[in-house]
Amino acid sequence: MLESEGKMQVSETFSTKASMAVCEPRRPCAFSTARRTNGMDVFFILNGGLFLLMCGFAYFDRWTQYAGRSPVAVMEFFFYATVLMTVIGGLWLWLRRYAVPGWLLLLIELGIVAHFAGGLVHFGGARLYDHIYFGLRYDKYVHFANAWIGALTVQEICRLKGQPINAFTRILFFFGVLGLGGLVEVCEFIAMLTIPRNGVGGYADTMGDLIANACGGAAFLACRGRLPFLTR
Repeated sequence: MLESEGKMQVSETFSTKASMAVCEPRRPCAFSTARRTNGMDVFFILNGGLFLLMCGFAYFDRWTQYAGRSPVAVMEFFFYATVLMTVIGGLWLWLRRYAVPGWLLLLIELGIVAHFAGGLVHFGGARLYDHIYFGLRYDKYVHFANAWIGALTVQEICRLKGQPINAFTRILFFFGVLGLGGLVEVCEFIAMLTIPRNGVGGYADTMGDLIANACGGAAFLACRGRLPFLTR
């Protein structure tokens, strides 16, 4: 008698768990979620393709103009292009997990297009980067805008990760942007040392770029991490 009652309890427990498993909504696995195409995928595919087009139609010719067409120079170009594509792919795999807002992707895209235009658009016998507006070269405006956009990007990533956003963290974002800008200038300095007639610029240009980055970061702090024309 006890044995039959025990079997009935085990059977009832098993039936209850089975019904709960059927009724409980099935959670999507992380892998299936990661496979879905999102705005970040489109963004990186677009800009990865744009970078490859720039390599084929602009960057390679400019590189060989400065570094020559020796086998070493050509291999060096493909090495740097491969490294940059690897960085782009790594950023894509990392950032695609986050629902980055469309307005931020649009701002980043505008910064990228402004940079490409500076090197590709020619008029008046010079690149757009070499033209001066209101006493400043065009590239200083690009540095200013991209520093602001970079600080906003870091802020939004932290916000998506659930990190608190306050005055202290915004100051950290400001110094982070200065650090990234300094890293870019280090890369340009390496190019100046290794590529003849590189067109990078001298110390005055480097300091001007860093000051423009600092001004962009200061604008980010002054607006408290917000865009004046955008309400979120």
